[in-house]
Amino acid sequence: MLVAAGDCYIDQPVEILPPFTESEAKIFDREMTISGQIDPRYAYQAEFKIGGYKFQRKLAADEAGQFACIFTLPVRLLLPAYIVNYRLTSENGAEEGQLRAVNTSFIDFAGQPVELDAHLNTVNITGDAPWRSWATLKMRLSGDTCRAITRCDYSIVRNEEGYVRVCRLDNGKSETYTRRIAPGIYPKKVELEVDRAVGAISLLYQGDVDVRLTGALIGYITLSYDDGKETRTMLESGKTIGSLFRNYAKDTVHVPVDCSSVEMYLESVNHLVIPCDDSRVLRKIAIELCKEDSRFALIAVNTYSRNFTQNNSQNA
Repeated sequence: MLVAAGDCYIDQPVEILPPFTESEAKIFDREMTISGQIDPRYAYQAEFKIGGYKFQRKLAADEAGQFACIFTLPVRLLLPAYIVNYRLTSENGAEEGQLRAVNTSFIDFAGQPVELDAHLNTVNITGDAPWRSWATLKMRLSGDTCRAITRCDYSIVRNEEGYVRVCRLDNGKSETYTRRIAPGIYPKKVELEVDRAVGAISLLYQGDVDVRLTGALIGYITLSYDDGKETRTMLESGKTIGSLFRNYAKDTVHVPVDCSSVEMYLESVNHLVIPCDDSRVLRKIAIELCKEDSRFALIAVNTYSRNFTQNNSQNA
């Protein structure tokens, strides 16, 4: 059975929009609390989305306009903070916006690397967009910068010149005028063995997509468990994959890089966290491209322990 995994794991400030300007969201273990102030004259039907999960609730405030609601999350969310998208509907109309949910649980974000050495096949990344350019780039990535932005310790492999080695995937390129697909020299799929129960995985990667595929489904990240269960996260242009020339993937954390070519060509790589079912053993991670004229360069993968400490003093 395929279960849709998350689509929004961004640990960065968001603009909090009315009518929740006086509200806050907090996560502890598998519980999320949203509280604050709304207009007491109205009853609201609320829809909240966090990490790919959706919750609905009727909200009613006391005379002072205060409200609070608690949600049980299906999995533990292991980032320091998450975006919560909401939609409120009342007789006065509908409003949408975002909250930032702070994770007050004490969790070790160091992670355990997944072995990639056998799959690292180049230091080059080739561009498809814009203007169907075949610009070939190399990149340097600071471990300190990456750690400061993602709060995760990635094992980044570099060659003797300091350029990052990657596992590159592609699914062929269409010719400019005939659209005939010319096969690529790199594989379109990679499978990574895990064989342990984990609470989450995170990936550090770069991608590039032809401009005509903006908004299209480019590929999948599939998690396979030992009992046959699978979950799938979509690689969608504009959400979880962007461009070498401008990283417009809105549902990932962007980590700046230094590029071997003109600076405008490569501004950042992507950090994405996907929750896992920690009651099962994660057997493997598969990344596969399903569209031509797209590139994927995997830099590092981490897993995060299901061990959880009921002590949040260091996150206060």
